[in-house]
Amino acid sequence: MKKTIETVLFVLTVILFFSCTKGEEKKFVLPKSDNNIVEFSNSGEKAAKFRIVVDGKDLSSQERILVFIKNMKEEYPGEALYLKAFRFVCDYTWHDDLVTTKSWAYSPYILINSFGGGLCGFRSAALTNILKSLGYKAKSWSLNGHVVTELNNGEKWILLDPDLEVYYYNSNNEIASYNEICKNLGIITNPVNPLLKSDMPGFAEAYSDKTAGLYSSIQDNEEFDTGFDSFFETSELYFYLPVGARLTMAFNKKISFGNYAFAELSLPDSFTGKIPVCLVIAGVTGNGKVKYNGVDFNIGDFVVNDIINKNDRLSSEIEIVENKGDIKIYYYVNPVVFDFKPGSEVVISGYNLEFIDLVFSERPDLKIVSPGKNDNINDRISELLTELSDSIKPDESNYNPEDFGNYFRNFLSKCERDSMLKDMFDYTILYQNCDNIILDFSRDSLLDYSALYSHDYGVRRLREFLKRGYKEEDLF
Repeated sequence: MKKTIETVLFVLTVILFFSCTKGEEKKFVLPKSDNNIVEFSNSGEKAAKFRIVVDGKDLSSQERILVFIKNMKEEYPGEALYLKAFRFVCDYTWHDDLVTTKSWAYSPYILINSFGGGLCGFRSAALTNILKSLGYKAKSWSLNGHVVTELNNGEKWILLDPDLEVYYYNSNNEIASYNEICKNLGIITNPVNPLLKSDMPGFAEAYSDKTAGLYSSIQDNEEFDTGFDSFFETSELYFYLPVGARLTMAFNKKISFGNYAFAELSLPDSFTGKIPVCLVIAGVTGNGKVKYNGVDFNIGDFVVNDIINKNDRLSSEIEIVENKGDIKIYYYVNPVVFDFKPGSEVVISGYNLEFIDLVFSERPDLKIVSPGKNDNINDRISELLTELSDSIKPDESNYNPEDFGNYFRNFLSKCERDSMLKDMFDYTILYQNCDNIILDFSRDSLLDYSALYSHDYGVRRLREFLKRGYKEEDLF
């Protein structure tokens, strides 16, 4: 009964303004809860269209992203605008698995609002494009498998690595340029005033011989094209909620790689028409037909990886052509931007908001793991690796391929017996490729093998190799 009363009284503060030009605004203050997943519903007689701003983070367009960066509090007196932009990309995005190779994902609007996660090329492209929009000369470099950003700050060129979340200083205590690092790899391996401390995640990789080696093979390095569809330079994120629909966000998909999070738009059986939401669609379920980019699909044939992720054009809408029931649309949403913590202030602004309600979801099938540079699989791998390291003490100073082979096989054996991981991977494939995997480890670390025994880097690399045997499944 108490929980029901708390739900009814969920909207502690609601302020509704009406304006001919600005539409409406409605404010919610979230109560105490153990849950961070919310549900918007529309019990009115008109479809609602609105922006969602959580705790003042209005990042709903590229222009608003730039304004937000400019207004960020300085981390220290005199923090330069370009370093605020770097910090913003590091804070609001994370390294994650590849979803698409298409250039529309280089848009700051798409990465910040929808994906959130991505490989180094996407994080660098977003930073480079933000810096260009802020008026800087900037470019991205492809370093034989890794991508970084370089900009001219008005005095010199400096290199920023948003994926490793680091930059390096030269002997003059200035942020080093690409050319300076290429000429002196010690800037990385023997850092002056290192940005990351030795006990921080990512330290071992950021200052390793392996990372320095990316700058040594200059002939393989080239400028990375960060161009994207100009449509997303002016796009604005509005959510669209038909009468009787529910929007649930942000949650992860079961046990999976990465920290990607999703919003679920559940449509009433009576609805047909266009859904204009400028986010990347992760899946569509239910019965009926949809139209995307001018092409009709039976929902059962709507394979997102082929229709969206491999498509050069990302559409800002999908149309329900025929509704035979239980249709749900899933969107990628950035859980750092849409972080519904208890006590948060949630402001929605748009049209037809009077009957929009907001409650914490009580669905037991949903969960959210915030991107802390780990995901739920990483967390379990980390625990198993700690157990293994306690029972098998590797000699980090004297690399022996056979010892490491035993170390890796013992790790696989632990995964195979683990209740969470045992059904996720094809262990026959992993054991068959064990020798190749061990060889990859040795090649990867010939210059600095000890990095693999550092916990954070070891977890990351083991995760990558486990994925060779991952049993792929559709997101939804």
